[in-house]
Amino acid sequence: MTAGRVDLTCERGTTFKHSFQVLNPDKSLAYLPTWSIRFHVRRRTRSAEVVVDGLLEAVETGVSLDKYITIDPENATIFIELPDDVTGELDVGVHVYDLELVHAGRPSVIRLLKGLFEVVA
Repeated sequence: MTAGRVDLTCERGTTFKHSFQVLNPDKSLAYLPTWSIRFHVRRRTRSAEVVVDGLLEAVETGVSLDKYITIDPENATIFIELPDDVTGELDVGVHVYDLELVHAGRPSVIRLLKGLFEVVA
């Protein structure tokens, strides 16, 4: 499966919020509670340095184990929220991000989305 492309814009020093609904290939709602969710922002595509690192371990409820990611399992929706103190530390400019699902029971990673993560003043 090829990752979808969505470019995001974040205003530096403000709270950034974005949501993504995850659908199966047949357009039904995906079952998210058995997947861990990773959200990374990097300065460049091949950079090992992660400037924002979000991880939500597989859960059966919408309770977040991470301050950046929550899910609504009934609506197959992932919510990303970066507080103002986190975005305030980001350099103004164009970065890259990816959003991945990691299966809790087997070594399977699905990159859902990738794109530009632009930080503006």
